[in-house]
Amino acid sequence: MEFDTLIGWLIGISGVFATLLGIYFTTKKPENDDKKKIIDTSPLGNLPRRNFDFTGRDDLLTSLHDALQSNQATSLTQAVAGLGGVGKTELALEYAYRYREDYKIIWWLKAEESGSLLADYTSLAPHLGLEGDGQNEIALRDTVRNKLFQRQDWLLIFDNGEFPKDLDDFLPGGNGHVLITTRRQIWDGAHPFPIEVMKPKEATDFLLRVTGSDDRKTAAALAEDLGYLPLALAHASAYAKESAISLVAYRELFAEKGAELLCKEVENRTYKETIAATWAISVEKLDEEAKALLTFLAFMAPEDIPLDLIKDHSEHLPPPLDEALRDTLHRNDMIRVLRSYSLVSREEGKKGEENISLHRLVQEVTLFGLDKEQTEFWAGFSTNVLSIALPEFPHNTYDKTTAEIYDRLQNHCLTVADRGAKEKLILEKVARVFNQIGFYRAIRADNLEAESLYKKAVAIDEAAFGKDHLNVARDLNNLGSGLIKSTI
Repeated sequence: MEFDTLIGWLIGISGVFATLLGIYFTTKKPENDDKKKIIDTSPLGNLPRRNFDFTGRDDLLTSLHDALQSNQATSLTQAVAGLGGVGKTELALEYAYRYREDYKIIWWLKAEESGSLLADYTSLAPHLGLEGDGQNEIALRDTVRNKLFQRQDWLLIFDNGEFPKDLDDFLPGGNGHVLITTRRQIWDGAHPFPIEVMKPKEATDFLLRVTGSDDRKTAAALAEDLGYLPLALAHASAYAKESAISLVAYRELFAEKGAELLCKEVENRTYKETIAATWAISVEKLDEEAKALLTFLAFMAPEDIPLDLIKDHSEHLPPPLDEALRDTLHRNDMIRVLRSYSLVSREEGKKGEENISLHRLVQEVTLFGLDKEQTEFWAGFSTNVLSIALPEFPHNTYDKTTAEIYDRLQNHCLTVADRGAKEKLILEKVARVFNQIGFYRAIRADNLEAESLYKKAVAIDEAAFGKDHLNVARDLNNLGSGLIKSTI
C-alpha cells in the first residue's frame, strides 16, 4: 500500500472515531445531571417516610380520592379533621403515596408554625423551575403560588393547620388539590372531611401486624379498651414490643394504670408525642369555662351525657360553670369551642335531647391530669348534681316520664357514684344515687342489679351514719323488697 493511500485511510478512520465520540459526548449527560433530574421530577417531592404499618382505612382513602377527583371547585380543598391522635396526618400521607401517579408535584408543608410553613412553601420554587434570585421569602411565596395557579398537576398537604387565616396567602386556587389536616371541625374555604377512630377489625389487625402477635381475641379486646384510637394503638404496640410483653400483659397493665401508662414515652416514628402531650395542645387553647366543662364531663360516663337534664340543676355547680350552663348562648359557645378541637361531639335526640360525648381516653387523660384536691372538688360537685337530678318516683311506682329521665342518667349516675364512693365524698348523696338507681332497676325487673346497688347503699349509709339511721332503714327496706322479688 502506497504511503499516501495509507495516510488517507488513517485520516478517514480517525474522522469516523471523532464523529462517534462527538455523538457519544453530546448525547450522554453527566451522571450528576441524571440524579438531579430524578430528584426534580419526583412526584413525591419532600414527603415524610411512608408508614408501612398503616392498616385499613381503604374506604376513607377511596372517598377522599373520589372527592378530589370530582373536579368540583368546592371539593378541591379537603380539610381532614378529627381528634388529636385519630390518624389525620397518617391518612394524608398514605393518600399521597397511594395516589402519587395522579400528580407531578406533591409537597408537604408543616402548617403549625408560620416560619416553617413559609420555608417549606418557598422550597418548592426550584421544582417549579423558579430561580427566586433576589426575591425575599414573601415575594417568592407569591411567585410560587401564582405558578401553581397556572397548573393543575399538583397536591399540597398542609399538615396540622390551626386557623384558616394562617393559610390564606398559601392557597393557590385553580385546579390543583389541597389537603389540610386539622383538629378543627369547621374550616372556612375547605370541604370538611371528618375522620373518626378505626373500625374494630382495622384496629385489631393493626395490633397484630405491629406486635407480631397471633392472639386475635386479646387484640380485639385491647383495641376496644383503647377506644380504637390510632395513637393509643400505636403506643400500646410500641410499649409491648419495647418491654417484650404480650398483649395480655399490656391489657392487664392498662386496666391497672390507665392513663398513666398512656403517658409513658415510647420509641414511635409515626407518633412523636404521647397522648397526654397531643391533647394538651388543644386543652391549652381553651378558655377557663370550656376547660371547666370538659373536666365536669370527664366525671360522667363518656357517651350520651344528657346536658339538657344536667343544665337544669347547674346552680349546684361551681362558678363559672353554673351560670354558663344555664345561659343557652353561653352554653353553645363552650360546646362549640370543645367541638372545634374535636374534644367532644354533640348529638340531638329525636325529642330535642342534647347529648354530649367524648372519647373514653380523653376522659381518662383529663382525669389523670387532676391533682387530689381537684379530683375531690369535681367528684363532689358531679355526684351532688346528678343526685339532685334524679327525681323521686311518684308514690314509689312506675312513671314513664320519670323512667325516661333515669334511663338517660343512670350510667352517668353510677359512674360518679362509684368514684364518689372510692374517694369517700358526700357519701349521703352517693348512697342515694345507688338506692334510686337500684329502685329503677327493680321496677325494670332487673332484680339482681337492683340487689347489688341496694347493698352498696346499705354499706355506705351504715359506715357514714350508723345502723340506726333512717337512710339505712330505707336501704334495708328496699333491699328486702328486692330479695323477695328476686326469689319469685
